[in-house]
Amino acid sequence: MRYGYFDEQAREYVITRPDTPAPWANYLGSPEYGALISNNAGGYSFVRSGANGRLLRYVFNQFDQPGRYLYLRDNEDGDFWSASWQPVGKDLETYRSECRHGTGYTKMLADYSGIHSEAVYYVPLDASHEVWLLSVTNQSEKRRELTLTGYAEFTSNGNYEQDQVNLQYSQFITRTLFDRNRVRQQIHGNLDAQSSEVDAKIVIERFFGLAGAAVGGGVGYYLDVQEAELRAELASTGVSVERTDDSIRLIMPGNITFKTDSADINAGFYATLNSVAKVLNKYSNSTVMVMGFTDNTGADAYNMTLSKQRATAVAAYLQGQGVKSTRFEIMGMGPSNPIASNATAAGRQQNRRVEIKIIPNK
Repeated sequence: MRYGYFDEQAREYVITRPDTPAPWANYLGSPEYGALISNNAGGYSFVRSGANGRLLRYVFNQFDQPGRYLYLRDNEDGDFWSASWQPVGKDLETYRSECRHGTGYTKMLADYSGIHSEAVYYVPLDASHEVWLLSVTNQSEKRRELTLTGYAEFTSNGNYEQDQVNLQYSQFITRTLFDRNRVRQQIHGNLDAQSSEVDAKIVIERFFGLAGAAVGGGVGYYLDVQEAELRAELASTGVSVERTDDSIRLIMPGNITFKTDSADINAGFYATLNSVAKVLNKYSNSTVMVMGFTDNTGADAYNMTLSKQRATAVAAYLQGQGVKSTRFEIMGMGPSNPIASNATAAGRQQNRRVEIKIIPNK
């Protein structure tokens, strides 16, 4: 029985049948925050320690539950399903599912009842939180009204064994509160009416996350979702994705982007630029700065001209893929702003590059 395959170009393992004999899982995370996610969105999250820093509950058994679930409901007929095959488990004759495990991210694609969904799960670099990014497309011929709901089970104790001991009692003493845009959890929340501690126990609070329009409508969120999609699209292409508080920077090495001493884009790089254009077209409320750089060999005037030509070539290609020309700022930087030493061949190669800076419009 064939359940999937390795996509060598994308460097992903692709699971085409969700009913695998056992959970096929991927690790997400950074040194501060880690997560495990299966091909059906089962798994858990933790801070620093998988044994003593558990945030999301997970039971290691054949059921692969609970997990990070995203539910979709058709408000017209009441039918519902999930962005991953489980936990709803629709008939695979009518529900199409594909899971892509990449380095540091997992993407789940699903088609059901004329609705296409893509869920991306990842932990931003050096961050202490995870992102669930859900995109939904109506591919039917009629207007649809859907309700989208996220679900996860928080642990009652950071230690995974203690969380599972007398689970029914653990759930009884736990309270989850939604206060403004914050999700807070109380351990021993059943004691909140007591004026003093009981059996050496007091109410302890943990802050779990943010939700709502105040979170989803800001510049930070707008960058978060673009960063997630760019990292997924550009994994293993040689293009670096860097994030700051107010922008995203794509660094494209000259040796994979252009022919030597030329502003002609390598034909093998078109697919990468197509992926960039796809995300730029999806998130159109931003300025796109394209900057060309060279090393310090040769005449400055020549380097300035070549760097401008290369930046212009990249911008022109992206415009040819539908990105509006009014969004672009194009600059030739020549040998300025090196990112490595020009004293070595390896350093000079790093300095020959094109950068794209994506800045959300205020």
